[in-house]
Amino acid sequence: MSDITNEFYSDLEDGELFSVCDVEDLSGDLKWRAMTVESNHIENDTCISQASWNGKDNQSINTVAIFSEAKSSSTSHASFCPSVPFGMAGTNFTVEHSDFNTVFELINNVLLAQNEMDFSYFSDEFLWRGKKLSCSGSMEVDINLYHDKSANNYVVAARKLRSDCGLGGTFQTFFAALKSSALSLDSVEGVGARKRFVIPNMASMPGANCVTDAEFLNGSHTIFRMCLSGLSERIQGAKMLCDVSKKEAHYLELPEFHSEVVRVLEALVQDDSDEVRQYAVMAVAAFAELASYKEAFLHSSILPALFGLVENCTNLELAYQMAQVRRTAASVLAVMCRTQPFTVRMELQKQRCDVHGWLQRVSCLRDSRTRESAMICKQFLQDVSVSAETTVEDCMTSEDFATLIH
Repeated sequence: MSDITNEFYSDLEDGELFSVCDVEDLSGDLKWRAMTVESNHIENDTCISQASWNGKDNQSINTVAIFSEAKSSSTSHASFCPSVPFGMAGTNFTVEHSDFNTVFELINNVLLAQNEMDFSYFSDEFLWRGKKLSCSGSMEVDINLYHDKSANNYVVAARKLRSDCGLGGTFQTFFAALKSSALSLDSVEGVGARKRFVIPNMASMPGANCVTDAEFLNGSHTIFRMCLSGLSERIQGAKMLCDVSKKEAHYLELPEFHSEVVRVLEALVQDDSDEVRQYAVMAVAAFAELASYKEAFLHSSILPALFGLVENCTNLELAYQMAQVRRTAASVLAVMCRTQPFTVRMELQKQRCDVHGWLQRVSCLRDSRTRESAMICKQFLQDVSVSAETTVEDCMTSEDFATLIH
């Protein structure tokens, strides 16, 4: 294809190319291209684009491409929905319905019913973007909606954007559930889920139980250094803390390890990177299952960090990214409030958190599961009265508490 032709095609970025064919006239003096173009943009006027290049005898030739723009409509989005692309992966299915609103509501309701994933809808792109966060693993997917104009129905296509190896097979399982729910099928055949990646259980291997306390601490120092290094190291270090939290309680409650975990997590939950913070919060939730860690988190900056996460996301399109993190933070707070409401409120007020205002807002949280945990917090915190004087003068400081438990 000539450079001039390439320039012509570059002018067609706002359109969608459907067919191109070479046509040669009978005299053989002229060769030109005919094309059919349709635009996906919503405009009220017809757009005309013109390109020129030379024929065999340097004869100037002008070609006009006309884009017939779709008219805006308040009753249907079918004209604006992108057409089915030429090539798609096998993870797609057809919804035999001609009404856009019906198909949209169907897919949207199915995705909202996914308990293990959170989705946000991007109206400009006609797609849902979703995320699954599970301790040290995450997966992000796109669900695109296309209009098949020839058949007058819609195609739903799922695409995995990224996934940790520990979640191998999760995408195929998700797609099978999406397809079966949307099409009201009992089961979906032909979706080949890969074998799940599994880390060998070291406890069942010879000599696995011979790790000494000193060896465990020596290995953990590398993780702590990673958590305070560059961005990629902090992400991996936070993930490793999630994995280490599953070790035997004997190792996790070693005084040297215990204090370092609390210190490192205090930094990670306030990290500038959302990816670092999400794994830090998941690690906090895992370690908080042990009473000694839950008590330590109560008297640290981790508590107000969790408290600050239990809010609505201001950007609805990005809400899916931190939804599970906010939900996890709320569940950890609920456990703390249920067992030690006075201490929770005292520490929050000590660190200048607006507890009163938060208690008034929690009933407006959009995510139902986050709201459920937050309402438990409200139930216990609203009955606790802590004066400013009591908070500042009578409560135990973080340093005093650390000295006490160690």
